[in-house]
Amino acid sequence: MGLSEPTFSFTIPSIYDDIPLDCRLYHPKPVSGDGAPSAGSGEKRGAIMAHPYAPMGGSYDDPVVGAVASQLLKEGFVVGTFNFRGAGTSKGRTSWTGKAEMEDYIAFAGFFVHYLHGLQDPAPPPPREAAASASQPSPGASQAALSTIQSNASAPNLPSSTHAETLGLVLGGYSYGSLILTRLPPTHQIVLRFAAPPEGSAAAEILLRARKLALQRNELARAERPPRGRQLTPSDALRGPRLHPHSQSHSIAVGGEETDAALRRPSRESRRSIDGIRRSFDALPWPMKSFKSLRRKSSDRDRTTSPTTPSAAGSIAASTHYLLVSPLLPPVSLFATLFARPKRGARGEGDSEDKFAAHPTLAVYGDRDFFTAARKLRQWSARLAAAPGSRFQAREVQGAGHFWHEAGVEARLREAVRGWVADVVVGREGRSVD
Repeated sequence: MGLSEPTFSFTIPSIYDDIPLDCRLYHPKPVSGDGAPSAGSGEKRGAIMAHPYAPMGGSYDDPVVGAVASQLLKEGFVVGTFNFRGAGTSKGRTSWTGKAEMEDYIAFAGFFVHYLHGLQDPAPPPPREAAASASQPSPGASQAALSTIQSNASAPNLPSSTHAETLGLVLGGYSYGSLILTRLPPTHQIVLRFAAPPEGSAAAEILLRARKLALQRNELARAERPPRGRQLTPSDALRGPRLHPHSQSHSIAVGGEETDAALRRPSRESRRSIDGIRRSFDALPWPMKSFKSLRRKSSDRDRTTSPTTPSAAGSIAASTHYLLVSPLLPPVSLFATLFARPKRGARGEGDSEDKFAAHPTLAVYGDRDFFTAARKLRQWSARLAAAPGSRFQAREVQGAGHFWHEAGVEARLREAVRGWVADVVVGREGRSVD
């Protein structure tokens, strides 16, 4: 069984070139008889799952993405999925190098972390409203909540806690999505990319969207009062509304942008101008490529606009975990992208596979994977697991291919994810802050 209707469907711009990317958010629902959450303390936990190669039909509707994401949702995580450029109705085309897709992932991860950070414990209802809180919220209450969101949307600061908090974060990817995950920078570097973005920039727009959706989620959580005066718990904002047993949840689609068009237009025109110059130079013979440095300097100047959109980055920390499903290894990974080997210590580059040993990581693969031989996957897993202080784990599923179509293998994939979450992510084994 895959994912149900998302809580929110929306777009954000890629920080690579401003093109719109399809995004979805899913909130877990209470499962106990009294509507109480089923997963513990209500700590903010979220997971992202990236999809396979778009030219081969990959998108956030992929059934393997849906299976893993729905299991994480069942374990109490807020789950985010997005379409890379060229997938689904996301604009643009798949790149040859994968660098644009890496920036797409960073854009959504930056949004997701700030969205989670903005989710707050709603205040309990005043005594005079306690009796009314036991019934279904009226349309007027929901409309009032949305009106409050609209009136607060242009406030200068993002919602933030009064103290630093640590989010439980799982960054995941299936197939090509796991390959892009390999190249992600550390989470704290991703957060810093959004610390003080120029007004009207893609990063600033992403922060505004994260803030607005978090506000909307908080207001709707307040509108959905718990029955019989039960106090709201910290996990209420994370979880879906408590609906009547015979009612159905509704997905909220959010279109357009949060930034005033007059502010976004100069940012986009500047970005398009730089991209146009880049394409022109890319068409020149190789001897002319010495002008690359000129392009880089121009792009850097464009990004040094004075920051006007504050972020809560200084008070956000994440305990990062990685989840790789059917990871791609050479030579297939080299065909999928033309990534240059990152220079160690280079700004904005990840530590490649090293981070999978340094952070709690689960890799799940089948012994009949068509793209990467099981022997190579075993050797790769053994090398990462043998690193000093390694937190890497691997699960090999017998009879499973790359697409997990074989009978019974999806259930074993789900069980591997469930066990890892219970023992490592929620159980705090190997917990670290990135």
